[in-house]
Order: sequence, then structure tokens, then C-alpha cells
Amino acid sequence: MANQEIEKLLTLCRTGTAEEQCKAIVDLEDLRAREAVPVLLGLASSPDPDVRANVATAFGVLGSCESVAPALLSLLEDPDELVRVMAIQSLEELRCAECVPHLIQHLASDPDGMVRLQAAETLGALRDRAALPSLTAALRDPDAGVRSYAAGSLGQLGERGVMPELRALLAAEQDSMVRASVYQALYQLGDEAALTLLLDGVEGVDDLTAATMLNMAARVIRPQQAELLRSRLQALRRSRPGLEGETESLLRKVPGSAPG
Repeated sequence: MANQEIEKLLTLCRTGTAEEQCKAIVDLEDLRAREAVPVLLGLASSPDPDVRANVATAFGVLGSCESVAPALLSLLEDPDELVRVMAIQSLEELRCAECVPHLIQHLASDPDGMVRLQAAETLGALRDRAALPSLTAALRDPDAGVRSYAAGSLGQLGERGVMPELRALLAAEQDSMVRASVYQALYQLGDEAALTLLLDGVEGVDDLTAATMLNMAARVIRPQQAELLRSRLQALRRSRPGLEGETESLLRKVPGSAPG
């Protein structure tokens, strides 16, 4: 039965309208139908940007570096920014190291901030130190989201030599999420005092931003600072009703914690 459904979806990919093709691609992805990759490769050059974006996403689930990396690298040059973003996400999902030079180029020069942001995030996830200069340069990007993700990726790469550039950014940066990302990165790179500064930033922002910052701290917390995070979460649970659910959830994840 599954094979018949897959064949029907593949037929729609070959002969359907753009809307039908998009739905068929999503369904093939849900079915984990890897046999669809050859057909999807043909759709990567579809004139419809929605089809190309869905293909790019599906490649990250159904493909491999060997089978779809060339197509994804081609989609990186697509005129549609959403297609480029989806291509980068799939390259990250597939851990395609060969894409690093291309991502460095897009981080430096892509006209779309979301594409640059995704490139910054993926370069950190791939842990390739060849990206250090471009990520450091991206700390001066005009888009706050790009600056934030560049800082986060520098923290993941673990090169302490970038700490002066991160601290220099703090001197002028006004965006609360960029500052939080810098503090998180500095903490990952060994500056334990940065954790306190990250948690202090929660006080001056709305609940949604505060929840994001608390999750940033929880993701990188080391056992020796768990008590600090735990005490802050307990205090916020009492003082900010809008954060009660988030703090309770995080308290269950911090080593040695038990909600009370």
C-alpha cells in the first residue's frame, strides 16, 4: 500500500501543478521515501520557487551529501531567498562539509539578512574553524539577527582568540538578543562571569525574550554553575508569572534541580 501511495505521489511530482507538486513533496518527505530523490532532483530546477523551496527542504530528509549536495549548492544561488535558506538548512542537516566555502561566501555577501543568518548558524553547527574569520566579521553585520547567530556560532567553535572581538561588540551593541548571544559565547569560551551577565539581561526584557535567554543559559550550563542558574530560575518563577511554565520546565533539566 505504501509503495502504491509513493508511486502516486511521484506521478504528481512529474505531471501535477505546482501546488500539487508541493503537497506531494511534503507527503514524500513524511513517508521518508528516499526513492523519490531522482525525481526531486529534476524538480530542483522548477520555474516555481515554492516547488524549489520544498525540494530543498526534502533533500535534507531524504537525501545524502553524495546524492543531493550538488543540487543544494546550486539552489544556494537561487534568486529566491527562501530557497536559499532551505538549501542551507538541508546542508546543515546532512552535515555537508564541502558546503563551508559557499556558506562563508553567502555570510559575507548575500543581500538577504535571513540567508546570512542561516549561513552563520550552519557554520557554527558544522564546527569548521575555516569559518572563524567570516563569523568574526559578521559581528559587524547590519542585521542584529546575523550578529546574534555569528556570536553564537563563535561560541560553538571554541576558539578563545575571538573573545576580544566579542567583548568589543558589547561596548556598542544595544540589541538585547545580540548581547545575550555574546554572553553565551563568552561563557562557552571560558568566561564564567558572562553567565551572570546573561542572566541579568532577563530582567529588562519581555517574557518571550527572557524565556529565550534562559534557554540559552540552560543549553550551555556547566555543573559548577548549576546552582546559580537554579536559584535565578526559582526567583523568576516567583516574581514573573508569565515565566512560570518556562522556569518549571528548565528547573527539571538543570542538574540537581527539583521544582518546589
